[in-house]
Amino acid sequence: MAKNKLRYQGTVSQTKKIAQETLKEIDKLGLAPNPIHFTLIFELLSDIDPELTKQLKELIEAKQYQDDLAMPIYQDLIKSALAINLPTAEVHQLIHQAIGDTQSWNRTSGEQQAQLSQNLAGIAACETKEAVTDYVNSHIIPPIKHICQATVQLQNKLDEWSVLIDKLREDLKNAHKLAKTDSLTGIPNRHSLDEMIAEHIELAKTKAETFCMLVIDLDHFKNVNDKYGHLVGDTTLRYIAKLLDAETKGHDRIARYGGEEFIILLNKITYDNALRFAENIRNSIARKSLHIRGHKDPLHMTVSIGVAMYQIGETQDQLFQRADKALYAAKAKRNTVRGEHQL
Repeated sequence: MAKNKLRYQGTVSQTKKIAQETLKEIDKLGLAPNPIHFTLIFELLSDIDPELTKQLKELIEAKQYQDDLAMPIYQDLIKSALAINLPTAEVHQLIHQAIGDTQSWNRTSGEQQAQLSQNLAGIAACETKEAVTDYVNSHIIPPIKHICQATVQLQNKLDEWSVLIDKLREDLKNAHKLAKTDSLTGIPNRHSLDEMIAEHIELAKTKAETFCMLVIDLDHFKNVNDKYGHLVGDTTLRYIAKLLDAETKGHDRIARYGGEEFIILLNKITYDNALRFAENIRNSIARKSLHIRGHKDPLHMTVSIGVAMYQIGETQDQLFQRADKALYAAKAKRNTVRGEHQL
């Protein structure tokens, strides 16, 4: 199979030196030498990607580099590597090789079977038992052996293809999963949300299952970034995502829509119950606080939430527009829930 261009192209001695420095840096930072930290620090010291190097340096200098911040950066790195190295060429080559090997086996087997059929007719000319034995050993068994050998070779090839196909399938599965996951928060992203809404709409059409959309926006999030910096802003988004994810159960779904906006889809629920659910979320977040390293006072966050129920026949955009309009009304007051029927 064709090999992809290596990301790390240093000599053995250069790579060993960087690997040793990587372990020293990880130890200096007081981190566990796991594959995630080793990969990122190795990237930093190799300076392969200037933007990634800058991002990691800023985190380390701000003493913010830790497990929860390293994971999304690592996921983005893997995602970009998969985007470059998705095995499209390998798949085509595998198929081409499989077809060629199968045709070769078919041709060899056909030739040997034709020879075998022709040779079988010669047994009738043998007049003694010994002659039959000699004829079978010289004219019948060799074609059969050739067929068996070709079949074993093909089976071995099939086994190799099976292993390769399983690996390709796993690579594609991982790439698909990463493509639908928000690397910062670890929850589904907007692309995944579109699929989830489409599934809910289909269930609403075929099984008459109602669902509601909650559009959730963090109040005064810009102030968090301005006062504490984007690193704390990212931590806040992960914190809120974790709280929201803990509230969703069963068939309910959550996704990050973008920026500081999240969406929850509530399945098999009435409009009034969706409002109560949203109010519980708002109240739960308002009562909690996030402790920021290096800051005495904890960070208190609130959210505004808009609620709308899906109406049979409407599009995803129409549903979102109604929920977003309710959110706009809630944002006028902040730390508030508004439903589409409260406008």
